[in-house]
Amino acid sequence: MCSNGNAGTLIEVLEKLHHYETTLHRLAETACNRELSEQETKQEIAVKENVRVIANLLNFSVRFNGDPRGGAIRFVLPSGASNNFDGETWGIYW
Repeated sequence: MCSNGNAGTLIEVLEKLHHYETTLHRLAETACNRELSEQETKQEIAVKENVRVIANLLNFSVRFNGDPRGGAIRFVLPSGASNNFDGETWGIYW
């Protein structure tokens, strides 16, 4: 992914993560108001799989937060660094 020093690739990954986080956050808000449709459920599954692929490439673990009051994507970094109240994960916030 960014091993060749290509900043364009990093920007593309960050833009994808931004899109994925926004989508998962919107779906979490929707799920608070009603049951997700079949299409929305499929979308959620696909987005989470895409995030898992990115996390795997970065050698991160990932946790998903279904509560719309926080970041939807939370990485567990090898360094143990955290920006969340849980003290364990690095959240994607926009």
